[in-house]
Amino acid sequence: MPHKTVDYAGKVLTIVGRPVTDHRDGQQGIPGMLLMLPETTTDLRGPLVNDFDSRQLRNALGAFATGVTVITTLDADGIPRAMTANSFSSVSLDPPLVLWSIGKSAMAFDAFTCCQHFVVHVLKQDQQALSTRFASREARTFDDLTMEHGIGNVPMFSDYLARFQCELYECLPGGDHVIVIGKVLDIEQQEGEPLLFYSGQYQALAGTAE
Repeated sequence: MPHKTVDYAGKVLTIVGRPVTDHRDGQQGIPGMLLMLPETTTDLRGPLVNDFDSRQLRNALGAFATGVTVITTLDADGIPRAMTANSFSSVSLDPPLVLWSIGKSAMAFDAFTCCQHFVVHVLKQDQQALSTRFASREARTFDDLTMEHGIGNVPMFSDYLARFQCELYECLPGGDHVIVIGKVLDIEQQEGEPLLFYSGQYQALAGTAE
């Protein structure tokens, strides 16, 4: 098969292909040219990545500071469920979509992935206890909490920085988690400063720590 060599970015490359005649000028050309790197050419994939374990990955992800949410719903038996999540994020303004992710081993997995509605509460700086309460894998009751009820009778906290009432829009696979996408039906906001989570610890905005 015919070939020729060219200099490209300081490297000698070999071009191979089947010659054909260009009927416009009678000249031969090589269509569909394939660039063949000589064996001595540097690997273009770049340097090898470092091996890492799940703990190192978790620590690196912890360098990304987030807000903190508690998400509530009703399970199939009408029992209130809640869990803390810092994976909350916006998706779309039109239609209004938000997302968060839930581990497949979470006790409330079925409740949230099979529900019709859920409510996302963005927590204030002074709501660390509420976040910790629903961050546990153990079932937590709402008995001593003042609750309201929203769309679909989903329980809602009356104190929050922002509150999003959502209908379940879609659930997508994401490794050992499922990505829960909700269509926002109602939003509310209150005054206050956000509760933050960074490097495995709760944090506050500079100048606002109590």
